[in-house]
Amino acid sequence: MSDVPAAPGDRILLIGIPAAEEIRDLARCVPAGLVVGAGDPDSVAQARLALADLDNVMFHHLTPDGLPWRDGHFDRIVWQRSLWANEVEVRRTLAPGGNIHEV
Repeated sequence: MSDVPAAPGDRILLIGIPAAEEIRDLARCVPAGLVVGAGDPDSVAQARLALADLDNVMFHHLTPDGLPWRDGHFDRIVWQRSLWANEVEVRRTLAPGGNIHEV
């Protein structure tokens, strides 16, 4: 995650939930922002337990229905395409001038 450029107020979507320490490091980079991890129910449950102490981090289940955020909501998206391949939805939630980082 260290290669993801992040400003203090950025809203970052992680499609696929990386290791807890990577999320913790990213959350420190955006103290006035938000990190949202989206993944399967088991990964979401584990991450919620491991990172419950962080105020600027939340987790959500991925569903085939689409991403539940408004257009242009995220400044950065870290995308594991193999977990969720709907590129139209990913781009829809990216803010103008934002970046997608595929992993």
